[in-house]
Amino acid sequence: MLALKRGMGRKLAELAEIAGMLHDYTSYFVEESDDHAHLSAPHVKALLEQTGEFTDEEIEMVTNAVYNHSDKGRVDTPFDEVLKDADAHVKAYKETHEGWL
Repeated sequence: MLALKRGMGRKLAELAEIAGMLHDYTSYFVEESDDHAHLSAPHVKALLEQTGEFTDEEIEMVTNAVYNHSDKGRVDTPFDEVLKDADAHVKAYKETHEGWL
């Protein structure tokens, strides 16, 4: 939704959704790490390549966004920033509603 609101178009919004689903990839298999973004990126790249459904450019965009999503103090590409902002929104929501359920 953020990608659409920022005028990126449906194709980039779909890629942003994929990046969002995969950005914490290694956190599902190993204990949470401060470096999980950097550790997840090569696994996400391999997964996307295996599908045969993505261009090299699309794989690079998603992989870079995953790699950079924890570096909130640095400004990267607009696509990367969508994932960073979505990640920050989810984290803020979880922290605000922790213990409510």
